Amino acid sequence: MRFVQLSAALVAAGLTLPALAGPTEAALLEKLAARLERLEARNSELEREVKALKGESTEIARGLDSPRLSENEPELTLRLKAVEKDALEMKKAARMLPTWPELRADPPGRRTP
Repeated sequence: MRFVQLSAALVAAGLTLPALAGPTEAALLEKLAARLERLEARNSELEREVKALKGESTEIARGLDSPRLSENEPELTLRLKAVEKDALEMKKAARMLPTWPELRADPPGRRTP
C-alpha cells in the first residue's frame, strides 16, 4: 500500500514540479518516473511468476496427499511416488530373504555361530 501512495506522490510531484523546477530537476524527475514505470512492470511480472509457482506447489501437495498415480499430476510427484514404491518393494523383499533357506549366504556344510 505504501508503494502505491509513494507512486501517487511521485506522479503528482512529477506533474506539478516540472513547471517550477529547473532543467536538471526536470530531467531527474523524468528519469525517476521512467525508473518507476520499469519497476512497476517488473513487479507485475514477478507477481505473475509467484502466482504460477504457488499453483504448482498446490498441485504437488495435492498429488502427494493422494495415494493414487494420475496422469494429471506433476512429474515431480510421479517420480517421488515411484521411488517410494520401489523402496517399499525392496524392504518387503529384504524381509522375505531370511525365510528362504536356499537363499542363505552361508556355504553348504558350514554353520553360522
